[in-house]
Amino acid sequence: MIKFYLPVGTVTGTAESVAHALAEEIRARGHQAEVDADYEPGNLARQEPDILLPCCSNTGQGDIPDNLVPFYYELRNAPPRIAGLRYAIVNLGDSAYEHFGAAGRSLDQALADIGAVRQGEILTLDALETVDHEDDARRWFKTWYERYIDRKKIGLFYGSSTCYTEMAAEKIAAGMRGTSVELHNIADTDLKRCLDYSFLIMGIPTWDYGELQEDWENLWPQFDELDLSEHRVALFGLGDQIGYPQWFQDALGYLHERLRERGATLVGYWPVEGYQFEASQGLSTDKSQFVGLALDEENQAELSEERIRRWCEQVQREFGL
Repeated sequence: MIKFYLPVGTVTGTAESVAHALAEEIRARGHQAEVDADYEPGNLARQEPDILLPCCSNTGQGDIPDNLVPFYYELRNAPPRIAGLRYAIVNLGDSAYEHFGAAGRSLDQALADIGAVRQGEILTLDALETVDHEDDARRWFKTWYERYIDRKKIGLFYGSSTCYTEMAAEKIAAGMRGTSVELHNIADTDLKRCLDYSFLIMGIPTWDYGELQEDWENLWPQFDELDLSEHRVALFGLGDQIGYPQWFQDALGYLHERLRERGATLVGYWPVEGYQFEASQGLSTDKSQFVGLALDEENQAELSEERIRRWCEQVQREFGL
């Protein structure tokens, strides 16, 4: 559950109505929302929110309404320690006035100056264009939430010909406790769907003498169209260390290199201890780790459950979830 705090600056009550509409959207998604139209110094620190969402109208020459002035003064003169706090701003104004939207911009600057991090652009609702401020705010929130909050979901993409990789994917999804994981079999998924997620897990088996699984091979050229520079990716692979000891987890290495070329941040490396193989393209530079979780359902199936459990905990830490 994410805690949202919505301090309100209002003269006519419109900004407060917008804040309550947003609070309804937040609670409908299973999170906590606190609307505060009577700010007192220290309220922000006492609330300890995960996300700050001020809703502020403009008065006079782009001034902050009186009931939110204590909030602004506190940010400027006695700021709480909120470096890294995520925030968004809803700014209500009238473009007929010379200093249209100045109040929201002032709040934005004050928050940025003390290290808070804005998520997305300021939502500016213009009285000359907006018919229903609440409806417009709700529509904005849906898009904003999907982009900046719901992207905490993990997208798990896998290719599977014999069901073993699919079964491993399902176990990994279940092992990501407290985190939503959406499964995608790449046999019927466009690889561009990866861009819908900030956090990715990809699973690939190695076939025969170090070959790619057929569905991954078919989609391989699509990587050229992806910019993954803002994505964290963890990998898992399936292989046979006894039957193919010179090619164990080779496809895992090929996928790792392809993702590295596209700018992804790779996490989820796994120690080589406990395996018996002769060579692998799926190793880190110093050869002390696989570049992802290495599973062998042919020879070490009894170890898979514990390996998956430990790796899921590791990946969640490295994802920061």
